[in-house]
Amino acid sequence: ELSRVVLAVKAILAEGEAGIGKSTLCQHLALAWSTQKCSKNCVGPCVHSFGILVYLTVSDLKGFRSLSDAVHAHLISEEQITKESVIEVLQQSNTLFILDGLDEGHSDNPVFESLIKGQVMKTSRVLVTSRPSYARGLLHHFHLLLSVEGFNLKEKQEYVERFAQDKNIPIERFAVIFKNEYIQIISSTPLTMN
Repeated sequence: ELSRVVLAVKAILAEGEAGIGKSTLCQHLALAWSTQKCSKNCVGPCVHSFGILVYLTVSDLKGFRSLSDAVHAHLISEEQITKESVIEVLQQSNTLFILDGLDEGHSDNPVFESLIKGQVMKTSRVLVTSRPSYARGLLHHFHLLLSVEGFNLKEKQEYVERFAQDKNIPIERFAVIFKNEYIQIISSTPLTMN
């Protein structure tokens, strides 16, 4: 569903607490774009509608003078591909930029700021992730704010069952997760479930 929303707006901010799954969401979208084809489950535009998907962390953009410099340095291994040709291809394609971790690299980052403000790559879409409250000064540049939430009870149970099955551990050993209130709260964050 998120990939259909991304097509409809220019800039999206997805906020969530540390360990809640923001980076996993970004990686899932990039993997789906690169390895899967649009299935019958797609009822509208999806992540596959983009000609190019660029997945970087916001920190990856720091220290560069331009977006093409950053993309070239982090994603292009061929020396014969020029920075100019990279930006030309990005501008001519329907491009989605997924930028993970605004909270870890937003300060003193003019390349990020120019992208999010629409000063470069004006027709591209941008999905940015962050912990809550780090983007307050930039909120007016986003057209949609999403909240990434943790596991609900059913999702916790499904996760524990899959984990137990994968590790060949009796499911009964995990019963405390569903009986202890404190563990219920911390197990809402997927990272703490590992």
